[in-house]
Amino acid sequence: MNFPAISGPVFREQVSSHYTTRSGTAHKTDKVEERGVLYPWHPWVGCVVLVHDVIEKADGVVLRCSRDGEATVRWLELPAWMFVHWMGGTHTELRLPRRRRGQRNSTAADIVVAVRQLVLIANDDLIAGLLNRNKLMTGNGNRWTRERVTSLRSRHKIPVHRPADDGIESWLNLTKAAAHLGISAKTLRIAAESTEIEGFHPLPDGPWIFSRAIFDGSAAQTLAARAHRTAKYPAGLRLGQQNLFL
Repeated sequence: MNFPAISGPVFREQVSSHYTTRSGTAHKTDKVEERGVLYPWHPWVGCVVLVHDVIEKADGVVLRCSRDGEATVRWLELPAWMFVHWMGGTHTELRLPRRRRGQRNSTAADIVVAVRQLVLIANDDLIAGLLNRNKLMTGNGNRWTRERVTSLRSRHKIPVHRPADDGIESWLNLTKAAAHLGISAKTLRIAAESTEIEGFHPLPDGPWIFSRAIFDGSAAQTLAARAHRTAKYPAGLRLGQQNLFL
């Protein structure tokens, strides 16, 4: 299927009715508009993008778009014909519903809280994977990428995760925290679930997060002592104990 470039006066007039264009120059639109990508061989096919700038070039109109609309995300130039249907030899523009006054496609507040906690132990790549594993979407209904997590952090002033210079991390995941206490991860998880030990669990299918500082407290020391005592004297028949089945 061929998708010829559109540069005729009719299409230019249609675009100008919605955007202000400048020949060969990027020009910021008065307001961001949502459009759907229809070109079947583009990676964004079927996705709704935000149009920021429109450029009128010699070979047609180009729209500068992003998936999330953030200034920190690199905009991509797409030919205008990628936003129209090819039917019966003529192009028909796809019209998407405009946002209602005051309507915003903002990310859910619980996702923001989760990201704020996850940055204590994870970089943006890992956070994006965790959000996708829990089937959480952006405000525009897209899957998470490193760039979208970075954009979210920037918008909500959440600092980036940086490993400690001395290698002694202030926050630990379940495996590292259990190793620090010298107990099994299962024992520590059960203690955290019963609130015996304080910890964060931002996502149902995600890591536990513990502060290193709590391991110097009495609760952690008591848990470690009990776990070591249980390991030293496991349940079962002890030497010298009478066997009731004889």
